[in-house]
Amino acid sequence: MDVQNSERDSGHIIDVVEDFSCPCQTKGYREAYRKWRRNESNRYAFRCKKHPKESSFSESKAVVTETPAQIEHGVLYRIGYLVGCLLILYLVVENILDKLIVLLLNAAGFHVSMTFWNGGMYGDEPAVFIGIMLVTSLKYILPALLLQLILRFPLRVGVPLRVCKADTLLFGIILTMLVSAGLGMFFVTSSSDLEKYKLICNAVNLDDYRMIFYMLFTIFALPILIELLLHGALFQLLRQFGDGFAMIIVSLLAAFLMHNPQDSVRAALITLIISYFVLRSGSFLTAVLLHIVHEIYMFAVFYIETFGEVYSLQWWMTILLPCVVGLPAGFYMLWHKLPEDEDLLKNTTFLKLPDKIIAFFSSFPILGLMISCAALTIITALI
Repeated sequence: MDVQNSERDSGHIIDVVEDFSCPCQTKGYREAYRKWRRNESNRYAFRCKKHPKESSFSESKAVVTETPAQIEHGVLYRIGYLVGCLLILYLVVENILDKLIVLLLNAAGFHVSMTFWNGGMYGDEPAVFIGIMLVTSLKYILPALLLQLILRFPLRVGVPLRVCKADTLLFGIILTMLVSAGLGMFFVTSSSDLEKYKLICNAVNLDDYRMIFYMLFTIFALPILIELLLHGALFQLLRQFGDGFAMIIVSLLAAFLMHNPQDSVRAALITLIISYFVLRSGSFLTAVLLHIVHEIYMFAVFYIETFGEVYSLQWWMTILLPCVVGLPAGFYMLWHKLPEDEDLLKNTTFLKLPDKIIAFFSSFPILGLMISCAALTIITALI
């Protein structure tokens, strides 16, 4: 329900909890989410009632003098503060804990070295694989797990698994492939994030299974970890201020964490697409599936452009594959006429979108995160 428009309707109490619309979620999700938001001790839930004919407002049972917009601003500030602290932990793991892990590996008898600024490890191959996977896992798992524990989200809300609109996945996969193909043509050669694929390519001639294990980790396990951070509890938490707002914030955060302009554009665009289809399908599994599709596609483009020939038959087949697959998929969707969700992305609250973004990014930790990410971007560009 559009709260700002409903405010003009006389005789009805505006309740942002009960009026929140999420048509693509299960009944259990909606009930659990409302129960979580009604908890009076929950500092991260926006719950506010207003009667249009009255000048006083109430939050739960207590009468307050703040307006709903002020209450919303305060909750957004607290959420931004929390998210900023947790993502600073992400940076600490990525840029400090990795050095400690290298020291531990050397103490254990392995010979591993690290370039100071970009975090690249080299030395004993088994130890390098272990170190990279450990650092990569921890920097996503720790913030995601702490956020879930602090919020005390029911699992059906923090990580909804049931796919309510399965037909939308087909269009999501095709669109992800098309966008990945476009991004791969322009950003692969200047990407620092895609350097992770070099370990796969360099390990092809090894006699053991390290290459296969690292490939499975990079292309299949890593998307799960990333999506737990972005589209798990964080995305569901931000939805209470509007689905459009949640999509924008997680896309911006994904861009900030890349430390590279080209990778930031790619991460923001892919995250925005994934967010939309998470809303359309109602499932966290959609985020994982689309991210895996993106990783597979980017690896294919990276491999061809790095070790193959650009504009070769392989290159053209990879680039044109989404179009070939998308044609029958488009006919399928036209034939079945996928239903439209009229309430999707229409949730609004008392603050306008720019004011919500300002409130979220106004706390010291989130500002510190942005400054740190900007500094790391400059350092990455210089080296």
